[in-house]
Amino acid sequence: ASAPSARSHRNTKHFDNASTATAIAAATSAAAAALAHATAEANSVAAAYKLAALPPPPRKLSYIRGGVVHGERFRGWRPDGVLVAHLHEHGDSINELAVADDNMFVASGSADGTVRIWDCQRLEKNVTNRSKVNYTVQGGSITSVAVCEGAHSVASGSSNGTIHVFRLEYVSSGGGGAAGASSHMAHVRYRGASTIEQITTTAPITAVRCFEDKSGRTILLYSTSDSAIRGFDLRTGAEVFVLHNRPHLGSVSSLVVDPYRHWLVVGTSRGYFTLWDIRFHFPLMTWQHPAKRRVAAMALGASIDSIIATASA
Repeated sequence: ASAPSARSHRNTKHFDNASTATAIAAATSAAAAALAHATAEANSVAAAYKLAALPPPPRKLSYIRGGVVHGERFRGWRPDGVLVAHLHEHGDSINELAVADDNMFVASGSADGTVRIWDCQRLEKNVTNRSKVNYTVQGGSITSVAVCEGAHSVASGSSNGTIHVFRLEYVSSGGGGAAGASSHMAHVRYRGASTIEQITTTAPITAVRCFEDKSGRTILLYSTSDSAIRGFDLRTGAEVFVLHNRPHLGSVSSLVVDPYRHWLVVGTSRGYFTLWDIRFHFPLMTWQHPAKRRVAAMALGASIDSIIATASA
C-alpha cells in the first residue's frame, strides 16, 4: 500500500534553486545507499559509518546497542510521594500527556476527542482543579499530543487522520497575547486556543512530536498506522522527509528523538524498536522488547544514550 499523502492548509514552498535541491537529494541518497551496504557487513554502528566512508556518527549514537535491557530494578516499582491533584474531566481514556518546557501547563489527549490544558501553577493552590482550555474541534479519538519546543503551541493527532497545531492564548499580570515565550509569570489566565495548522492524511495518526532542528526549523514529526513517519516544517508548510518503517514490525506506537537531532527511535504495536539516522534517513538496527508486546511509551533516560520504554500489559 502506498503511504498517505499529507495535505496542509498552507501552500508548500519549494527550493528556489531546483538544481541545489536535486544535488542535496542525490548526495543523501548516495550516502544512505553506502550506509545500507556497510551496515549489512559491519558489526557495530561506528564500523558501518567507517566502512561507508562517511563522517563518524554522533558520539552517543555509536554506543547504542539493541537488545540490551537493564530494567529488572524497576520491576514492581510504584510512584510515591504526596498526591497534589486529581484531574478527572475527560469522558474517556487518556492516551497521552505532554508537559510544556517551562512546566507551566500539561496537555492531555483523550479518546473522547478533546485536548485539555491544565495550569501547573495552580495545582497545589486550588482545591478544585479544572482544565483551563478545552480544545474540541478536531474530532475522532486523540491518540497523541506534543508541546512544541520554545512555544506554548500544542500538536495533537487523531484517529480520524488529522493533526491540529493550536496556540494557547493568555493574559497575565505582565501583559497578554499568545503564549509563545517562556516566562515564569505569577498569574496567568488562559483565554482559549487558536488553530494555526491543520494536516489531513488518509490513515490514523499514531504518534506526534514537535521539535526544533539544527537549522532552527520547527519540525512536526508524526507517524501513521501504515508505518510511515513524516517530518513537516511548520514554518514553510513543506514536508521535509518520509521514513517507512517495515510494516511486519507493526504500526508505530511511540517516537523519541535525541536532543541533538541525529537519531530517533520508534516503538511499534508488536514490541519492536527501530533506530533511525535522521541525517541520512536510514534505519540502523531493529530489536524487540522482552515482553514482545505493544510499546506504549518511550522517553529519554537520564543519560542521553539511554531510552526508557514501557510495554503494555
